[in-house]
Amino acid sequence: MRLISMVVVLGGCAELGETGTSPLSHSQIPTVEAPTDAAACDSAHAESVYAELEAASGGNIAFSITAQECGAAGDVAGADLQDLLRDPAGQVELSLQGREVTGLNWQAGIQGEWGSPIAVQDFELAGFDVGTLRWTVVEVEVHTLAGAEGALAVEQVDAYEALQACFDQGCVLVDPAVPEAQSIFEFLQSEQGYTEDLSDSVPVVDWSTEGPPPAAKCQTSAGKTTVGASTSASTYYAKSFIGLTVTEVYLGATSYSVSCVASGSSCTASGASSASASSCTPKWGYTCDCDYGEDNATSSGTGTAWAEARCGWKSSGAAVSVSWSWRGTSISVSWAVTSSGTRTAGGKTTQTCAWY
Repeated sequence: MRLISMVVVLGGCAELGETGTSPLSHSQIPTVEAPTDAAACDSAHAESVYAELEAASGGNIAFSITAQECGAAGDVAGADLQDLLRDPAGQVELSLQGREVTGLNWQAGIQGEWGSPIAVQDFELAGFDVGTLRWTVVEVEVHTLAGAEGALAVEQVDAYEALQACFDQGCVLVDPAVPEAQSIFEFLQSEQGYTEDLSDSVPVVDWSTEGPPPAAKCQTSAGKTTVGASTSASTYYAKSFIGLTVTEVYLGATSYSVSCVASGSSCTASGASSASASSCTPKWGYTCDCDYGEDNATSSGTGTAWAEARCGWKSSGAAVSVSWSWRGTSISVSWAVTSSGTRTAGGKTTQTCAWY
């Protein structure tokens, strides 16, 4: 149900007409068309958030947004966020590996926090001055490219609505279909969680001018003697729709690599791995759990190295469990995670070394 429909364009933003100290009931609100000029409403913060998510997904996820209407604090006094936005058909959980959005999981229906009323006034709990609120409702369409991990069967979520809420202290994007949009945006804006490629560069040599190629080297088929990566430690703040930090996640640094080592006539693989402790701090009734691990193994000329850290959290005090196990020289890692949100750092590589 929409609470807002009477819109008058004032200055740089469309604002509702004077309604007194209490919001009108839905039946009392006159029907007036929303502004047709998209520039009438400010949606800059929402655009920045979705642009960051697109970039972090490597282009596998795309958003398109259209401003619908906007106004000030007095227009929504006493309202719930659910009164202002059209409910989405479901929610998208994004998988964040380091600073990269690697996949998504679509769950039909309303999940978690959005299932209970959230008062506009509750923004004050997060330190915002609600009296300075300037809001914009935007219509959002999210698309996933075919073949992307977790791509939706129909490749598109039905259009839904999100709220850009700006205060003197800053802006928050309330996206009921992508609950972590604001949290991920703030993390991507930070200088944390970067991945460094530890792999050798592949030399490009024109042997027609440099003479005959050298003798065979102990390396991978891609011409590398080392393959791997490391991730820096990072802190991620999982936030509620109103901007409250509900779980603080610390992921320790990780490093994993496989190197090719020549000794006489033999060419063998050697693995190296490390992972630092990870932890989480739940707040506002949330629960969380973390685990981390590392290992490496070799068999003949093949080596595998793995280092990973992962944390999960859930609302309403529900039990959360994060653990891992592996088996064999292939280090087949299996994670058991029961949570509504997870963050991961690190990874795994398997390489075969030979004379090339």
